[in-house]
Amino acid sequence: MNKVTLQVSGMTCSACSLGLESFLKKQEYIKEVTVNLILQTATVTYENPLTKKDLVRFVEEAGFTCEKRKNKTLSWKVFLIFLALGLLLMYISMGSMFHLPVPEFLNKEISPINYAWFLLLGTIPFLFYGIDILKSGMKNFLHRTSNMDTLITFGVFVNFLYSFYEFILVVNGNFEEVHSLYFESSAFILLFVKLGRLIDRENKNKAVDAIQNLVTITPKKGTIFKEDEEIQVSIHEIHVHDRVLVKPGEVFPVDGVILDGKTHVDESLLTGESLPVLKSEGANVLAGSINYEGSVTYEALKVGRDSMISHITKLVMSSLEKKTSIEKMADKISRYFVPFIFGSAFFVFLLHFFLHDFNTAIKYFVTTLVVACPCALGLATPLAMVVSVGTLSKKGILVKNSDAIENLSKIKNVLLDKTGTLTTGKISVVHEQYKNENVLLYLASLEKNSTHPLAMAITKKYKEFVKVKDFKNHPGLGIEGKIDSQIYYAGSASFLEKFSLKNPYRKEEKEYIKKGYMIVYLFTETEVLGLFALRDEIKKDMIEILKELQKEYQVFMVTGDNEVSAKVIASELGISNVYANTSPEEKEKIALKNAPSLMMGDGINDAPALKAATVGVSVYGGSDVSADSSDIVFLKEDLSLIPYLFKVGKKTIKIIRENLFWAFFYNIVMIPLASGFLPITLNPMIASLAMTFSSISVALNSLRLKKI
Repeated sequence: MNKVTLQVSGMTCSACSLGLESFLKKQEYIKEVTVNLILQTATVTYENPLTKKDLVRFVEEAGFTCEKRKNKTLSWKVFLIFLALGLLLMYISMGSMFHLPVPEFLNKEISPINYAWFLLLGTIPFLFYGIDILKSGMKNFLHRTSNMDTLITFGVFVNFLYSFYEFILVVNGNFEEVHSLYFESSAFILLFVKLGRLIDRENKNKAVDAIQNLVTITPKKGTIFKEDEEIQVSIHEIHVHDRVLVKPGEVFPVDGVILDGKTHVDESLLTGESLPVLKSEGANVLAGSINYEGSVTYEALKVGRDSMISHITKLVMSSLEKKTSIEKMADKISRYFVPFIFGSAFFVFLLHFFLHDFNTAIKYFVTTLVVACPCALGLATPLAMVVSVGTLSKKGILVKNSDAIENLSKIKNVLLDKTGTLTTGKISVVHEQYKNENVLLYLASLEKNSTHPLAMAITKKYKEFVKVKDFKNHPGLGIEGKIDSQIYYAGSASFLEKFSLKNPYRKEEKEYIKKGYMIVYLFTETEVLGLFALRDEIKKDMIEILKELQKEYQVFMVTGDNEVSAKVIASELGISNVYANTSPEEKEKIALKNAPSLMMGDGINDAPALKAATVGVSVYGGSDVSADSSDIVFLKEDLSLIPYLFKVGKKTIKIIRENLFWAFFYNIVMIPLASGFLPITLNPMIASLAMTFSSISVALNSLRLKKI
């Protein structure tokens, strides 16, 4: 099975993307297709014998092309040239109506034949200018995947052919028909559609740039040491364990750990942290970070696709390939919208034909086709979602699943793990009781194999290790491993209780728990070897953050720690809802019980709950399992981002609903006006302008999300 993402040009509305998606799915050997209107991509999963060339051919057969963004400056220059020509056409055709001076040889009353030829020849260049629209419209019609281009194409051709018929009558001497020439309407329909697409593309690009810039923030080259000599190489030539030199003002090319030197590093593009971070020997650095003042040498640990920036880009882009439920609903409506408009326009034509005349019927047929454009409807959801994901990524919040943004507005309960989430996770051993010195060695050796914050605190203090075999993790309880043919266990009091051993440290345990300390025991199947009490500090500003959250949500602490210790921390934080002594399975049930819920955690034991919660949030740098199980990843341990996340999520849904409302309202109002049966009516030119402004208004409304 193969998978490829193609850059597609020519999609302008949801009917376009749905049409392409539908057409590709019909092709043999194609198994799955996701078309993204905003990113202008088609992600295709396919089998042999198909090749990428075949997929490109299918895209072109559907009426689109596979190409990169067009030159923005050139596109606007060409538009301005045609705008000048269009204004000249309008002046000649309508100048006499406003008593403006029109040259006699082009005046419709004095020189009708010259006037007719001028309008025809002046309109033909516009047909070439809009050839992409016309070709797309015809191809989509032939493939039964009608979209906005199909509406525009029919409107332009019907208007042009009718005007050409009247043109023949004029040049054959029937000068009265000069007032029935509407060539300039075809020209302006295409001109306004082009204007709308140029502005649309600008707005889409603004939305996508924040995300696509993630790919380009790493430098193309870096400096490494080979036999103590500095050599500049391309980023692809840097390998794991290479020594890399980064000088002041340069960008770190790969992830790694500092070996020598000290400097401040700007990680704002990655984590959203606005202040430079001090980095010295032993500190981790990330590709894409900017080195401020000092030269540092560091060891490359993650390069290419394994680097954090590559991981971030992959997460964000994959989230945008998926469609939310509200987006699917809009797509479903768009699927039936174009046929409905064709039917409405034909009905308007018949009414005017029988009630008035053919001339009037054609005019309002074209106006109805042009004004009822699904562009705004197609942009309403995906553009807002892209802007939202880009805005969050700038703050160091990665959205893996775009449905999570929609679900944020439904949340009522917030479930928070304790260690590493509410507390700093910078735990230290404050008390110890053990039988002999080997206990320290065995405990440290076992914990060296674990990623739990308690394990890291223990290995930081006891730095001697021996080899451990048959290591096993017991999520929520502890760990085990074999040292010199003896199985040792390390974990909580709950883990110890499962072995029914006599505990000589019971009194000390109770005292430590009263003070809110965390307990780790080392034991075998026959005896308890030692007790260790550890302490964790509450994160800075956590009390204020929780107060803000509790204004709108029920906040719960969910932890595997014992109840007494958990309640001590909860009391300091002002949390009254506490679930203690919870296993991973119990955390999962709690997340389901309190739905709709947001769960935040960073350990392996949090993974089931993160998966079960309505929205799961993990912190980058925690366990890989928790990151894989979550919907959203924070790049830094900052819970102040949770209120911000809720704010963006709610604002996004509000803007999507506003977009959908105005898209529908526009059509409800404009279609009756375009039909010609109300006191206020439209002509094709005004209709195309109104259609353009409807799309622009939706785009501008979505871009408000960038200012949160």
